[in-house]
Amino acid sequence: MTRILIVSTLLLVALNVNGQKSWILEFKSETLANEYLEQRNLDVVYNRKLMRDLPIYQVDFKNDITDEELVKNSQILQTTPNLEVKYREIPNDPRYLDQWNMPIIGAEEAWNEVNHGVTGLGNEIVIAVLEEFIDFTHEDLADNIWVNELEIDGDGIDNDLNGYVDDYYGLYVDNKNDDHPFGSHGSKVSGIIGAKGNNDLGIAGLNWNIKIMVITGTNTAADIVEGYDYVLQQRKLYNQTWGERGSFVVATNFSAGISRVFGENFPIWCGMFDRLGEEGVVSVCSADNLSYNVDLEGDMPTTCQSDYLIAVTNTDRYDNKYVDAAFGPINVDLGAPGTNTVSTSIDNNYADFTGTSASCPHVTGSIGLLYAIDCDSIANLAKLRPSDAALLMKETILANTESVQSMEGITTSGGRLNVFDSMSGLRSLCSEGSPFQKNKLEIMTVNPNPVTDRFELKYGFKTYASHRLSIYNEVGQLVHTEEVIPSLFRESSVEVDVSNYTQGMYIVRIDDGTDKLSTKFFKR
Repeated sequence: MTRILIVSTLLLVALNVNGQKSWILEFKSETLANEYLEQRNLDVVYNRKLMRDLPIYQVDFKNDITDEELVKNSQILQTTPNLEVKYREIPNDPRYLDQWNMPIIGAEEAWNEVNHGVTGLGNEIVIAVLEEFIDFTHEDLADNIWVNELEIDGDGIDNDLNGYVDDYYGLYVDNKNDDHPFGSHGSKVSGIIGAKGNNDLGIAGLNWNIKIMVITGTNTAADIVEGYDYVLQQRKLYNQTWGERGSFVVATNFSAGISRVFGENFPIWCGMFDRLGEEGVVSVCSADNLSYNVDLEGDMPTTCQSDYLIAVTNTDRYDNKYVDAAFGPINVDLGAPGTNTVSTSIDNNYADFTGTSASCPHVTGSIGLLYAIDCDSIANLAKLRPSDAALLMKETILANTESVQSMEGITTSGGRLNVFDSMSGLRSLCSEGSPFQKNKLEIMTVNPNPVTDRFELKYGFKTYASHRLSIYNEVGQLVHTEEVIPSLFRESSVEVDVSNYTQGMYIVRIDDGTDKLSTKFFKR
C-alpha cells in the first residue's frame, strides 16, 4: 500500500504572494526577539524557541503573513516557512527475504575490516535518525538504541540541564521527552542503519553494534530545526569536553522532505547542515519519491547548498533508478538500494521497504561503518578537526561510488553507493598518509608577503601531530605562538592576524617536535 501524506508545496511566488501562518524566524538578538514577540502579541498565537544558542523561533500568526512583510522588520535576520514534510516510504512490493542490498554495496567485505560500533580510539559511534515515529523496543534494535547517560530515566527532572526532561532514549520533539510515537517508518530506517548483526535473529544492519539516537515527531520544518539542534548540542558538548560528555554523533538520517520547493526559501533549515558539519556531523537526506529533476523543480532538503549534505536517490537490485525517484545532476549525489529491501518493522516483525527512505539510511549507515575503521589518522582527525573528518567522509563516499549507467548524468557522482570501495579509499589514506603529507616538514607559501593585516602560511607535514607556530621580531623576541593541527583532507594552513604589529621584518617558525623551519615576512 502506498502511503500518501498531503502537504503544502508552495513555491517562492506563492509564499510571497499568499503568505502563510507558521514561520521560523531568526532574530538579530534574543532581546530583539523578545521585543518583537511582545509587540506582536495580538497577532502571534504561538511561539517556541528552537535553538539553545541562537535566537531562532517558530512563530505562528493568527493570519497569513508573507516573507516580504517579515523581512522588512529590522529585528528579523532571516526567515524560513514552517511547512510539513512528507515521509518517503512506498511499502508496496512483496517481501524479499534475502538482503540483496548488502552484498551489492560491498557490505560483506566491509564487515571483515571493522570493529563494529567504535572508532580505532574506542569512541562509541552514534547516528541520529530524525523520524515521525519508531518502535525502538524491537528485538533487533533495542540493544543498539542510544541513551542519554547524563539523564535519569523517568524521574521528571532535567538532569543534564539541556532543556528537556527525561530525554533518556532520545527526543520526541512534540512532548520534549522520550515518549516516542509508535510506528514502522523509523523502525525500518533504523534497521538498515543498525539492526543488531551476527545474533542469529532477524536481519543485519550495516552497523552491528552502533548506537542510534532517536529523534521523533519531526513533522514540520520547525520540528526539524529543533531536532537537528538536539544533535548539534550533543556533538558540540562531546567536542568541547574531549569526549567526557555529549555524544560522538557522526551522521544524521532524514528520510523525508517537501516536494518542489527550493532550499533558498529555507535558509534556517538549510543552515543547520553547515552548523552540524562544522562540529563533525554529515547529514544525509532522501530525494523525493516522484520522478522529476529537483534542480529544475525543487525539493527540500536536497536543494540545500551545504558541503556537509548528501542527497540520495533510489536504485533497484539491477542498478536501475527506481521509476518513482527524483534525481538531479547538481543536487542529488548518488544512488543506493531502496527497492524491495527488507528491514525491521513494528512488534518484532520484518517487512518490505521501498522508496528513497530506504536508500538514504544505506548511505548514513555506511558513514558509521567508515568511522569504525581501525585507523588512528581518521580517529585523530575526528577528534582534532571534526569538520575536516566530516568532509573527508562525504568526499570518500562520492569519490568511490560504483559507476552505473542509470546514475550517469542525473547525479553528481554518476554512481551507486559502494561502502567497501569507500573503505578501501580510506585504508589507502591511512597507510599512505594524507595527499598533503610530505617526506619532511615544508613551508610552502607565506601569502601575502609583505603583509598589511593578515597572512596565510601553508605547510607540508611529515607527521600528523600538533605543530607549534611561533613568530619572532627583528631582535629575536617571541611575539606570538600557537598550536596548529595539519589537515588530512585539505592543504594544511594557518592564518595569522598581524594588524597590530609594528612595521619591519619578522621570522615565522613551524616546529613539529622533530624538525623546525623558519622563513621571513615583512609587515608594512
